[in-house]
Amino acid sequence: MDEESIKRLLAPLRKRIDALDDVIVTAIRDRQAIARDIISLKVQHQLEITDAVREQAILERLHERTPNLEQELLKEIYGAMFQSSKNVIVGMTAENRPANSSPDIVPQDGYREVLWSKPSPATTNLFALLTHNISLIRKTVNFPEIGVQVAAYTSRQAFADSTDVVFELANDTSEDGSIFFLDADERAYGAAGIPHPLPGTHLGVYDQNARSAFVVGGGFGLYKSVVVGLASIIGARRRYHAAHASCCSVNGTGIMMTGGHRAGKTTSLLHLLHARSPNDEIKVLTDDWLLLQEETGRAYALDKTISFSQSFCDEFPHLGLSGDFAGFEARGLKKVYARPDEIYGVGTSIRSLGVDTVVLLLPERRKTLLKDVSVPTAVENIMANTYHMPDCEDEVEEHRRTFWNEFLAKRRILSFDTRHLSSPEESYYQLYAALKGD
Repeated sequence: MDEESIKRLLAPLRKRIDALDDVIVTAIRDRQAIARDIISLKVQHQLEITDAVREQAILERLHERTPNLEQELLKEIYGAMFQSSKNVIVGMTAENRPANSSPDIVPQDGYREVLWSKPSPATTNLFALLTHNISLIRKTVNFPEIGVQVAAYTSRQAFADSTDVVFELANDTSEDGSIFFLDADERAYGAAGIPHPLPGTHLGVYDQNARSAFVVGGGFGLYKSVVVGLASIIGARRRYHAAHASCCSVNGTGIMMTGGHRAGKTTSLLHLLHARSPNDEIKVLTDDWLLLQEETGRAYALDKTISFSQSFCDEFPHLGLSGDFAGFEARGLKKVYARPDEIYGVGTSIRSLGVDTVVLLLPERRKTLLKDVSVPTAVENIMANTYHMPDCEDEVEEHRRTFWNEFLAKRRILSFDTRHLSSPEESYYQLYAALKGD
């Protein structure tokens, strides 16, 4: 067959492909516009941009609809679209990036509350400007369960004072790493040649060789989390693996409830305590951060306090919470920080526990309140939610992923929709019954 004959045969097929391409491109354009609207709303309300569980659910649904299409191809195509939506909002595209910005400070994996970067001349200059002629207060925080001490520096007296409440302080000044929590100054950003981050985001710089970091701006909650984040990085080299989660035991069964910013970690923990019957025993490990020891699989608390605001108490009056809000507000803090024993009585706190069930907290409406979750989905969710940690070295990051795959394969994994029912009490009673096996 000659070349002209082949072209005549190909022509109608190519015309059909062109028509399909027109449909695909139009659909992609419309999809990206809607996705950007969603992300804009999340930025306005300071919610997490990346929702690993939602992205995985999309891929699984599409794979079920097109089983003959390679799953890796779907992941590659949709992964590019997911990232493209985030890139436009965060300002990562080449067209939108300010001419004087350093590529080192641009996040590589979408929106995070802390945009971690490596040291560069620009960030070194910024650190010098922000620490010039100010007095920094040092607190050496001790994490005895993992044998790590972190030197925390801040110019805010209220943060330094509250460090004594939230953490255990060391008896000496030896340190395994140091974190500097510095106040934001737009003029300093400009003088250093660095664009100011978007609202709800903060610049963080981590030097893995020096095991030191600094973070610019934010409240005490962020200060607390980045101290824990640095300790987690050091702990990861010692085979401890961090999770952004609340954790408790219900009649001896260890429950880890993980989620991102405002996912409902504290809300879920306190509602479980409220839902228990007089014959049930609940022990509380943490409402925010934990480490799992690789060999034993036991969980240890990095943050041993429970924190809640006056607005939280007003929203959930049935929990019967109260605290010295005036005292903490006088320090410039928006929340009360208290040990579980101070709220629920001596014996409520526990120093470590074994985890039997993992619950992914999903703050959006879905068709079911509780459903089983696959190990890959849970791994992506847990790793995405440890966003206060600086990025690990590649080999450490890969080891973390391997650990979570092996750990979760031996546990029950559920997702819990924290917005599914109109009555919070009703939904959490259902969660409590499911965890007890009633």
